[in-house]
Amino acid sequence: MIRYQTVSKTFPTGGGVRDLTLEIPTGKITALVGPSGSGKSTALKLVNGLLAPSDGTLCIQGIPQKEWNPIELRRSVGYVPQNGALFPHMTVLENVTLPQEILLGASNPRISQAKNLPEKRFRRATHALKQVELDSTEFGNRYPHQLSGGQKQRVAVARTLVTDPKIILLDEPFSALDPLTRKRMQILLTKLHKELGFTSIVVTHDVAEAFAVADYAAVMDRGRLVESGDLQSLANNPQSAYLQELLAHTQQQSQHLQTELGEP
Repeated sequence: MIRYQTVSKTFPTGGGVRDLTLEIPTGKITALVGPSGSGKSTALKLVNGLLAPSDGTLCIQGIPQKEWNPIELRRSVGYVPQNGALFPHMTVLENVTLPQEILLGASNPRISQAKNLPEKRFRRATHALKQVELDSTEFGNRYPHQLSGGQKQRVAVARTLVTDPKIILLDEPFSALDPLTRKRMQILLTKLHKELGFTSIVVTHDVAEAFAVADYAAVMDRGRLVESGDLQSLANNPQSAYLQELLAHTQQQSQHLQTELGEP
């Protein structure tokens, strides 16, 4: 469904990705893992057209990204940024319904009152909130400043679900959350994936998070792909010194946490 063929994206200030060749398994969750500046977010944003390749070919559903109609592409590809990017002047229901208004056609994409939403779109928005375990009666008329961090991210995920995308991109979506809320969101993501079967790319710097949510991983460093494969194979037989270091650091963190909690 998603295939990078010697894709590069360069910036005048440096960074980006270089000669990325990678196939994202269809119907699976793939984690792009690496430190800040490794190119993982750049690789993600190329998929939905937020960035365009400087060189190479990126195919989505067999079609080069540059040949896609931008609106059709964004109907097929959902996107959840790190901070949720909810509109502060809109209620939860207004935020969730907005993609339907913009992408599916409306004379006025700004929704003034949730009660005036077209019935079909209102039902779809409330269903999306239910999918992320939020009650639209309780949360629908709240504004983003009235939500916790975890609730904001649930709304951001619900907003992505309303157009039934075949691909969902998540750019470090849980990194700002406390550990317990983060774990709950990881469980929610895997639950939604099991129910809906979308293809997903999750950007994270945390190997433990990759193991919690993903089937496959692509490890990146300094704009280049270091290695990729199913997570168990990578963990059992890491080929690069960089991945070995990441795994060792993750194990040390886990042991430290167990010691703090008094666990054996």
